[in-house]
Amino acid sequence: MARSFDNLYPEICSFENLYQAWRKAAKGKRSCPAAASFEINLADELIQLQQELITQAW
Repeated sequence: MARSFDNLYPEICSFENLYQAWRKAAKGKRSCPAAASFEINLADELIQLQQELITQAW
């Protein structure tokens, strides 16, 4: 069965997907200053990243 990847980009850009990706990426890095700074403003950072991905500005 062939798998279709139509409309995959909106799923990639979803807030939930970005949040899950951050959780995986942050594992073991929370003591790093850059990671800690990102986490302090997590919602705002993810929303900004999401907007940049949607508008293809990233």
